[in-house]
Amino acid sequence: MIYLKKELPHIGKQKIRIIALVGLVFVTFVTLFLLISSCEKPEDPPLPDVTFDVFPNEFLGILKNKQVYITSIGQAIDIEDFLIEVDYLKLFEYTHDNMLQPEEVPDGAVVMAIVGCSIKGLSSVHMTLEEEIARSQAFMEETKNKRITFIAWHIGGMARRGSTSDQIIELVFSGASFDLFLTYGNSDKFLTGIVLENDVPCYQIDYVGNIGLVLKLLAGDASNGQ
Repeated sequence: MIYLKKELPHIGKQKIRIIALVGLVFVTFVTLFLLISSCEKPEDPPLPDVTFDVFPNEFLGILKNKQVYITSIGQAIDIEDFLIEVDYLKLFEYTHDNMLQPEEVPDGAVVMAIVGCSIKGLSSVHMTLEEEIARSQAFMEETKNKRITFIAWHIGGMARRGSTSDQIIELVFSGASFDLFLTYGNSDKFLTGIVLENDVPCYQIDYVGNIGLVLKLLAGDASNGQ
C-alpha cells in the first residue's frame, strides 16, 4: 500500500481516462459476445431429398436388344471380377475391350465401364494417364450428345480410391448416363457428392454380392424383382 500511495499521484488524468475507456470497451465487447452467443443459431438447410438405394425405373432392362460393350476406365483389376460375374450369369451378349474407343461404338449402344485407376494397369497396356483421361473425355462427349448410353461402375471400394483414381472417377461419374457404386467405396461421400452436383442417376450397391442382382435389373430379368 505504501507503493500505491507513492505511485498513484504520478498517474495523470489522461492515463486514467484511457484506462477507463479501455475497460468500457472490454465490458461492451463481452456483453455483445454474450448476447450473440445466446441467440438461437439458424437451422442448417435440409439435405437434398435423394435416395441412393432405389433403382431408377428408366434403367430397368436398359440392356435389352442393345449392343453392349464392356471396357475399363483406368485399367484397374476390378474389371476381371466384373467379367466373371457377367459370364456366370449369361444375361446378355457383349463385346469386351479395355481400350475401347468411342468411335468403335455404334449409335444406340450401351457401354458399361469399370472405373478405377491403376498405374501398373495403364503401363501394362502402354497407356499414359493423360491418354486415359482423353479417352474418358471422348466417351463423355458421346454420352452428352446421347449417341450412346454410358453406365459407370465403381466396384473396387476405397482400395481403388486415391488422388489419381478420384480424378478419373469424378470425370466419368459427372458425365455418365448412370452411376453405380458400392457403399464401402463411398465412405467419404465423394461419389454421392459427384452425382448430386451433376444430377446423374445413380444406385448404391450394399455389398459386392449384389452386383449380380444389379446386372439382372439392367438386363430386365423378369424372374428377379427389384
